[in-house]
Amino acid sequence: MWEKSMDELLLLLMALFGISVLFHIIALERKKLADQFGETKGRKIGNVIGIVSGWLLFASWAGIWFVPQPAFSLPILPSFWISIPMIEIQIPIIHFIVGLFFLVFGAYFGLSAVSELSLSVSQTQLPNELVTNGIYAKCRHPQYLGGVLAHIGVSLLISGLYSFLLTPVVFVAVYAMSLAEEKQLTRMFGERYKDYKGEVPMLLPQIGIESLVSEG
Repeated sequence: MWEKSMDELLLLLMALFGISVLFHIIALERKKLADQFGETKGRKIGNVIGIVSGWLLFASWAGIWFVPQPAFSLPILPSFWISIPMIEIQIPIIHFIVGLFFLVFGAYFGLSAVSELSLSVSQTQLPNELVTNGIYAKCRHPQYLGGVLAHIGVSLLISGLYSFLLTPVVFVAVYAMSLAEEKQLTRMFGERYKDYKGEVPMLLPQIGIESLVSEG
């Protein structure tokens, strides 16, 4: 019964995650909202949907990390473990090293993005001006890159099998939100944003993968 309840909770969290991604994309359709509700009201509705979907995304994402689930271990140095008595868990040492690496870099990209844009812009994804310096000179969506890296890091640190296996789903969701945001940013900033897209990678900094560098 307990395992069934946890499986149902995981499915609920996954559904909420998907719904929050969908509403985030809807919130970016500012022109459609403006046509339907008027410029001022449409903007307010978009902002509210963006903020609510953002917090729902974060809550469901964190829930996926910490819902009880089977543990796993990467087949590297399997006999070496780190014990953390305060929370009564054991972590494979390779998970600790690699997970901490991903988590630190994820936090760096995510927090740097928020500091460049401000929290309100990060929530609504509607900047008043095009930001291309700082962390945004390295990739166009550092906040999402940070989220993916942090997801991998946390999944390894907690050895959460389902969370780790959902990494491709998380990446697809992040990619879909990035594409939706870029459509809106292209409408807002025109050729300036197109030039920026041609110069700065979308998600993976300075690796030259064409599908993630200039398309979107």
